[in-house]
Amino acid sequence: MFGIIYVKERKLTSLTISHILTDIVGFGAAFLR
Repeated sequence: MFGIIYVKERKLTSLTISHILTDIVGFGAAFLR
């Protein structure tokens, strides 16, 4: 049970990081434009 929650949290964290990176890249592209 704990292992499943841990994996879920890890996946969520990496997903959030990639989402933030995408936001930064998108904002940078809009800013440069």
